[in-house]
Amino acid sequence: MPGRPDEDIAATQRVEAVWQEGVRADLAGYLGSADEQAGLAALRAQTEKVIAAVRDRLGIEL
Repeated sequence: MPGRPDEDIAATQRVEAVWQEGVRADLAGYLGSADEQAGLAALRAQTEKVIAAVRDRLGIEL
């Protein structure tokens, strides 16, 4: 992932690749069920709200 997740938690939203046991995972090939997709979308929306609130509180701009 680009960026420094230890300095900017939003960098975790830009994962480019996942490796498991030395093999690159095919993230595009995993769609998940409709419920999983809805759950992930809700989680992403909530995460973005939390990140925005923390940035606002700390006065961080991108």
